[in-house]
Amino acid sequence: MELMTKAPDFKAIMDEMFRVEGYAYKKVPGDKGGYTFCGIAQVSNPSWEGWEIIEKHAQSSNVRDWKDFPVLEKMTREYYEKNYWRPAGCDRVMSHAVATILFDISVNSGPRTAVKYLQRVLNYFNWNNKGGV
Repeated sequence: MELMTKAPDFKAIMDEMFRVEGYAYKKVPGDKGGYTFCGIAQVSNPSWEGWEIIEKHAQSSNVRDWKDFPVLEKMTREYYEKNYWRPAGCDRVMSHAVATILFDISVNSGPRTAVKYLQRVLNYFNWNNKGGV
């Protein structure tokens, strides 16, 4: 039950997201988002500052690992925190496990949807006297 009582750790949750999404610039066939970097779709987020750096270096044969550009990691973390973590209230959840799920839903479905889902779950437990969440 440690995960239920451990406070949310944005850095750890982002590290896991980087592991899942891949720290890469890529275009997945059939994905309407166009090129993505660490899950940030260029079509949906054309004004993200990171594209300028990526586009400048993407054609270079010298780029072997995007981790050689720490400014991109910082920009990516800031992007996710500003657009998904804080709007969904993940920083105010008292459980690392719940914040992780809330953040994941926020990234994939939007912060408003994530909050609605969480509210539904909490209402279920409240209405059914389940408690202990």
